[in-house]
Amino acid sequence: MESICNGDDLKNYEDDEDERQQKILPFDNLLILDNIYGNGDDYIYCTWCMKAGVEMTQLSLSERMTLLCEHNLYTSPTARRCTDSCCNTPRKRSHERTHLSFQQAVNLINDLTTELSRVKITPFITDNSTVLSKEDYLSWTGWTLEQLKEMTSLVESRMHSSKHRTPFEAMCQFWIKLKTNLLFRQIGTLFKVSTSEESIRRRIEDTFHAITIYLNDVLVSSNLGLNHLTRTEALSHHTTYTNAFFGDQLSLIWDGTYVYCNKSNDHTLQRDCYSGHKSRHLVKLMSLILPDGYVLDLIGPFYGKHNGAAISKAILDKCTELSVLCEDNDTHIVNRGFRDVAEEFQALGYNLKMPGLLSKGDKQLSTIEANESQVVFFSERINQSFLLNLGTLSRIVAASLNRYRPIIYDTKSMEHEDMAQRMLSLLKQQSNIETLVTSGQLSLRKNWIKIFDVRENFNFPHLDLDFLRNYTCGTYQLKMSKPYAKAHLFENENEFELQMSPDNDQLIRCRLHSRHSGNTRYFICIEFDNNDEDEPIRDHFCQCKSGKRKIGCCAHVATILWYIRYARHIGWTPTTRTDQFKEKIMTC
Repeated sequence: MESICNGDDLKNYEDDEDERQQKILPFDNLLILDNIYGNGDDYIYCTWCMKAGVEMTQLSLSERMTLLCEHNLYTSPTARRCTDSCCNTPRKRSHERTHLSFQQAVNLINDLTTELSRVKITPFITDNSTVLSKEDYLSWTGWTLEQLKEMTSLVESRMHSSKHRTPFEAMCQFWIKLKTNLLFRQIGTLFKVSTSEESIRRRIEDTFHAITIYLNDVLVSSNLGLNHLTRTEALSHHTTYTNAFFGDQLSLIWDGTYVYCNKSNDHTLQRDCYSGHKSRHLVKLMSLILPDGYVLDLIGPFYGKHNGAAISKAILDKCTELSVLCEDNDTHIVNRGFRDVAEEFQALGYNLKMPGLLSKGDKQLSTIEANESQVVFFSERINQSFLLNLGTLSRIVAASLNRYRPIIYDTKSMEHEDMAQRMLSLLKQQSNIETLVTSGQLSLRKNWIKIFDVRENFNFPHLDLDFLRNYTCGTYQLKMSKPYAKAHLFENENEFELQMSPDNDQLIRCRLHSRHSGNTRYFICIEFDNNDEDEPIRDHFCQCKSGKRKIGCCAHVATILWYIRYARHIGWTPTTRTDQFKEKIMTC
């Protein structure tokens, strides 16, 4: 239940992210906080979205301690955030390890003591309470005070009066249970329920189940389900990309969700809930999502032993509402786990989009398959007693997100339109390097000249982060570049090993490891042009499964581009946090 900042809001921060990391100096005599991040310079930008140059307000002590306890984020007493709400999840900054002086540590302890003392004597009382801040409600329930009041207004007429709780308190108790998974007895203590010790748990549990029934009746039917939207309303949830790739037809994304559960004493239920894939006991829910992140429907639960194909086949066979909403040639986007049910989708007249699969004997996807593959709730283990209501609770959460949270993915800008058109133009293109390698005109193994000093003597086109994002058609591959670069530097004594073609001084080769197998290495080739300012990278090719694609590139190609023309110039060095962890693990 989180909203996510769009990339546009973070651009100014991301461009300087690695540069700021390098300004950290050795921290002698400073206290290092494990798993806590933030360097304390948060007075110059919004603590949440990292955006500078906007109107901001100073964080309260309660807000700062919430960031520390819930998000592992240290903030200074002068920390600020946007005056207008920007996002509900603060920007992650794992590169900023927290180092405190003696006085800073003392101040932090004093702040924590003050906040704990305040929380200890502050129960959730009523919606008119002036003691609790709006952030308190959001932290405990996942919803703002105004949203909780609106939810209460939906069910208030159906609730009888009680001396133990108001309707608003009942709503808070329900969402605290779902968000924190505290025991009913613990929630009763929070609300200082005035009854006998033996009755506290029962009263909170009864309230929880009553709110479940009420919300399911008044909230779910109008905000979730295949029949709660007309086809025209569903089409309004298109994005720039789905419009460009699939036209005016309806697009649906199918994906399974796991909910882990405890081992049952019922042997039959125990076997049915066991997933051999995950080696755990679980149940599954099938999500049908519209392109912008709106949840069209959430169906289930299903036994953990069934795969996504079996579940989707059952839905197609029994769910008549789907045929009412969907028409011939509508696009259904699935993952590779649905390969066994592809014929059922096609038999109903739907256009199925699924990442390419390797044929027997193949080591790489074809260029077309690799290109097309690019065009494409509960966090804790639940108690067995909740399995009966799991489907209802999940649908309440999904319906609430649809009603009260903004759309996750809104891509209607000109920038996204340009990206979509670029991806379409690259769909049928093939790598010239791949053609040379396949025909035997270019050998990836022989007669390459080692570049001894990449740092000083290698002339490569200037690439900023905007160009890299555009070239890779997104940010995922760039995020993977750091761990790939770290592993390569470790394997080559802190040197990035590159070779140059003897016949073409603008064609380079590198060899990177696979993150899945320690014995697998891939050759990567990149052709560049120092004289072309608009398209300095002319071509690329990698031996990995998706290395032939021209829509974006694989993470191996992105790593080389990111390191040799960006990271090495800002003095980037790999993080050592995981190295310290590895040193603590005994080897045999």
